[in-house]
Amino acid sequence: MNAYIFQIILLLGVNIMLSLGLHIVTGETGLLSVGTAAFMAVGGYSAAIAHLRFGWSMYMGLIAGSLIAAVLGVLVGIPSLRLKGDYLLMGTFGFAEIVRVLLLNLEITNGALGIPGIPIMSTFCRIYAAAGLLLAITLYLSNSKTGRAWRAIREDETAAEAMGVDSTLYKTLAFVIGSSFCGLAGGLYAFLIGFISPNDFGVMSSFIVYLYLVLGGLGSVAGAILGTIVLTILPEWLRAAAAFRMIIYGLALVIMVIFRPQGILGGLELSRGLRPSQAATGSRRSG
Repeated sequence: MNAYIFQIILLLGVNIMLSLGLHIVTGETGLLSVGTAAFMAVGGYSAAIAHLRFGWSMYMGLIAGSLIAAVLGVLVGIPSLRLKGDYLLMGTFGFAEIVRVLLLNLEITNGALGIPGIPIMSTFCRIYAAAGLLLAITLYLSNSKTGRAWRAIREDETAAEAMGVDSTLYKTLAFVIGSSFCGLAGGLYAFLIGFISPNDFGVMSSFIVYLYLVLGGLGSVAGAILGTIVLTILPEWLRAAAAFRMIIYGLALVIMVIFRPQGILGGLELSRGLRPSQAATGSRRSG
């Protein structure tokens, strides 16, 4: 296989993990967040530093990055529980900017120069084994008591609390699990590219991951994956158009939003025989 195409396939696996992490926070629980890139950065830098400076193995570095991202998920999630809607979005945006500025100024992260010389160890099997594991966890949680609690919070948080759902616990849990997914994706990204810098994890990267979910169908695991596939491959496929690539890309998104605002799958879940996912049903009712 062409090396360039193979690299895109590997990046697709990393992007799928990011979209699954955001799906838990936004698609299942209904919490607006643009902190995806920040959690990815924490995972990537932690894994790279653990391997290069402390001699940890790749797997130990990935675990460390995921755990540190999960801890930050708690630190972000608990204060954010007092915020809703656009205010929560701004809160996570502020967190993402704090992480980026710290990466630019801390000595251990090598500042704006980034961390070079990371060994390339993220193979196809490792990336897609991790993506498959996260997909299995996501589907299990979606069909469990936890998933039902998340959807109840998304549909009507007040009614969910009246029925005995601990919204504080489940919203924090969503942040923890989603951020750990993004941390693992960041670690695998670092060992795939071999170099990371703060510029790789700007807030625009978080908006792109959010776009994956919206394009595929918010509230659907299958939609999140489909949207990730389309928006990972489409920009590369349009490179032949050179200067007009981003114009065509933007125009395609505008047309999609106008004529198919519910996303490609419209919240349908392939695992349920193209029936609406419970998360998507909740989102439509709340909307």
